[in-house]
This record gives sequence, C-alpha cells and structure tokens, in this order.
Amino acid sequence: MRLHSNDFRIPLEHGHSLFAREVTKTPRDSVSGDTPGACSSSSPLSSEDVQPAVIVIVVHGGPGLNSHEESYDGIKNLLLDWNDKTKPPASSDGTATSGEYFKWINAIVFYDQLGCGCSEGPPLPPGEEDKAETTETPGLYSLSYYVLELQQVIQSIRLRYEGTPTKRICVLGHSWGGQVVLEYLLGGRHQASKDSSSSSSIDCAIISNTPLNEATYAQRQQEIRNALPNDVRAFLEQDDQQQASNDSVPSKIYHKLIGQSETDITGEMAGWDALQRLPELSLPCLFITGTNDTIQYKEYEQLCGLPNPPQVLILEGGEHGPFYGATAPHYFRAIQRFLEHVSTGGSALEAP
Repeated sequence: MRLHSNDFRIPLEHGHSLFAREVTKTPRDSVSGDTPGACSSSSPLSSEDVQPAVIVIVVHGGPGLNSHEESYDGIKNLLLDWNDKTKPPASSDGTATSGEYFKWINAIVFYDQLGCGCSEGPPLPPGEEDKAETTETPGLYSLSYYVLELQQVIQSIRLRYEGTPTKRICVLGHSWGGQVVLEYLLGGRHQASKDSSSSSSIDCAIISNTPLNEATYAQRQQEIRNALPNDVRAFLEQDDQQQASNDSVPSKIYHKLIGQSETDITGEMAGWDALQRLPELSLPCLFITGTNDTIQYKEYEQLCGLPNPPQVLILEGGEHGPFYGATAPHYFRAIQRFLEHVSTGGSALEAP
C-alpha cells in the first residue's frame, strides 16, 4: 500500500496559521513531497479520497519542539509503511505489520504548534516568558493558548473532511502534547463543544508518555540526572544555563512553560496536576508509557483503579520515544486495537 503526504496550512483566529502535514492512503492532485519543513498549501479532500475510518491528529511534545523533531519520523516509518517497502511478517507474539496498523486509520495529521517549526509566531515581549496566566484570556504561548489552538485545529480538520465518510477523530498527544490534550478534555472545552456543536469534539484520545503531575515529573528528572556521571551532570547544568539565554521563540516558549530546567520547574506548568482530575474523563482513552520512560510510569498504574478506568499500556523496557526501538511494534499494536475498538463501537476491550 502506497501512502501519500500533503502539506497545508491551518488558519487561526488571530491571523496566524499552522503548518500541517497530512498522510492518506489516496494520492492527491497536489502533493508537496516528503521534505521535512516544507510549507505549502493545497485543496481540501474530496469524498473519493477517503473511506470510513479514524483521522488521527498528532500533538507533538516539547514545549518548543516541532512535529518533525519529536514524532513525525517515528510514526511515519513504523505506523504508516511510508515507502511501500516489503511489509515485515507479523511476529510470533501477534504484533501487527504496518499495513495492519493503517487499517483503522484513514489519515494522520501532524501539525507544528504556533512558534514551533514551520508555524512561525510572533516573539514574546520582554519578560513575557516569566508571566503566568492571570486571566481567562489565554496569553500567547501559554497552556491555555495551546488548548484553544488544539480546538481550532480539530474544527479545521473536521471542516476539511466535511462531506466524506470519515467521521471519527482521535487525538494522540505525546509528552507535552499529551498535557495539552488532557487539559482540552479536562478543562471543559471538549465538553462545551459536545454540548453546543460537534465541530470541535473528538471521539477518543491517546495519551502517550505524558507527565500526569509536574512535581513528580521534576523529581524523576532529578533522580535520572543524579544517577549520571559527574562530568555528564556538569555538562547538562552548563547547557541549562546556556539555553536560558537563548532568544529564539521555541526557547522562550520552553522557558515560559517549564523554566530553566525540567529538574526544577518554575514556569507556568509548575504545580500542574492531572491525576486528581482523571476520573472526569468521559470518552475512550488509551494511556501508554514504559518502564524506562523519563516520566513516573507508576502513576499510570494508578489509573487502573479509577471508577471508569481508561486503557493503560506500560511497555516493559519502553522509553520516552516509544515509536523507536524494540517496543515500537507493541506500541502500535495497542493503538491499532484501540482504534479498531473505537471504529467498530465495541463495548469491551481486553488489556493490550
């Protein structure tokens, strides 16, 4: 199966736009090729382009990274069978080939958050990176801003596929991207969209390698750093200091949200905690982490005790980038089964 990429722009309410890359099963009239970072535009899909399945919107990590640095290549190569190479046979443990992964996915949309990658944004005013949220109006590059941005992305993708058989949308957030997705789900925007209009509602979510509590995440980062050799720790501390003086927009975004270092979170995300709010989740969710992740993977074990527990997968030996390495087939197999469950309207799903 040959898959095809197509680059386009997603307009935002404040006049800026986001770079997005869409991967589909069917070729388009205008395809920009496979050049990372290429920024172009094209026409919407026609009803002949798609079949009933799920559209997956990928929210990349960071903050301050972009989809190509953080998730695009890994998902592209392992989930999408991008170059139509000979598909590897399913392994003896039943993990799926890449062609099977795509069975329940009609398209995957990657986008760069504002200020990252090809989604150029305005610079922060001096001192703005140290300013926390104090009003209901989202400040530029704040958590609230990126949640609102995700809402506009979902609305745009639904409009892009309007009139086609594809109806279901699943949002996959990796690392920081998962925090944006969780805040979208738990902060009321998803529920409000369901009450008033379906244009920004989603059908399921995948939370991948995402910190659920910033305090325990910082503690985990410090534990990892303390276990490193002295010269490596010294190098990292020096790098933290050098990055603090970096004036690029992505670096300013990181400093505003995180601070100087993930071992001591002093930015807007300090004190952020989703664990206590997770019982409020009201749609199908899959949480994935690994025992070698840089987050506190044991927090994911607590999710199994919730009144309406989500699906949880903890990969033995899994690291923070699960779409690479030996655990990748298990990672994508779990996603494939989850999307199959959502697509077919199943009521029960065995543990991955």
